[in-house]
Amino acid sequence: MKQLWLCGLLASALAVSPAVIFSQNGACSALVFSDIHGLPGDTVCIDLTVENIPSLLSMQLSIAYPEGPLDFIAVNNFQLPGMSAANFGVQGMPGIPPGRLTISWFDPTLNGAVLVDGDVLFSICFKITAPSGGNDVIEIVGTPTSIEVVDAGGNVFSFDEVTGSVMTQDASSNLRAITICADSSACILPVNGSIELSVSGGTPPYTFQGAAPADLLLPVKTSPDLVPATTK
Repeated sequence: MKQLWLCGLLASALAVSPAVIFSQNGACSALVFSDIHGLPGDTVCIDLTVENIPSLLSMQLSIAYPEGPLDFIAVNNFQLPGMSAANFGVQGMPGIPPGRLTISWFDPTLNGAVLVDGDVLFSICFKITAPSGGNDVIEIVGTPTSIEVVDAGGNVFSFDEVTGSVMTQDASSNLRAITICADSSACILPVNGSIELSVSGGTPPYTFQGAAPADLLLPVKTSPDLVPATTK
């Protein structure tokens, strides 16, 4: 996943389709599933990462995946304090229907895990049984375990959830915007806003195009993977 930071241009049209667009003053918090490409018969693992979530004390939630096109194998790559397979409910356990995983975790130290953008919480591995051309979505849901996420200060907070996908095709295809976070307070006056864009797929460098008034400034800060902007 590439992060492309734009300051000074609020594009009303982008060349990629966003999965999630959210806007607020300050940081945009999100739990983000990765996108994975593979072929029928491959085993692939999807990461759950954080964006603008500085700490976690506890979390409970459910994860939905398409049973059939994807065969669940295991949860692994545990990165939170004390987390293990025992924190997860999987298909075959009482109360866990097909196509669901549940998680219930808290930090045993009670200090809260300190996180930075892109930190992995854990990974879920599947075997692809769908034919080529499939695009199977993994997402956070509220059943059978309801959603509650708590930071190190003991505060329950809301977040945006970015779905992940398993695509049975070449990794260079299917460019999509993962998150677009509009922040009106991130730039120095007289500029009045910024957009942080994360994308998956495709081949860098990326281009973007947007509609904007003639007197609106073009970006003054971007990532190396972003080429100069155009307006129309």
